[in-house]
Amino acid sequence: MIALAPSAIPPRMPDVDVLRMAANNRRVVVTADKDFGELIFRDRLTTHGIILLRLDDMKVSEILARLRSVSSVIEANPSGRFIVITETKVRVRPMPSNP
Repeated sequence: MIALAPSAIPPRMPDVDVLRMAANNRRVVVTADKDFGELIFRDRLTTHGIILLRLDDMKVSEILARLRSVSSVIEANPSGRFIVITETKVRVRPMPSNP
């Protein structure tokens, strides 16, 4: 799995364009922005994959440790999935199909 690097995203790029860029480059979006869930599940936009981090009250070192602890789940689902990581759970959902 290769994530879209933050340095590749121009400042203030709309979320829709971030999804398009990730899809075109076959990259996964790693974000803490819950708006991406709405774009995927409500608006049915597509992308290569999303990892949503719901780790709001954690220090960077704790976030990195949490990501290391769930790396096998992430590696087992390299694309086509919407993965939500919280302090205690990991949820993996397939991306919805476009009508």
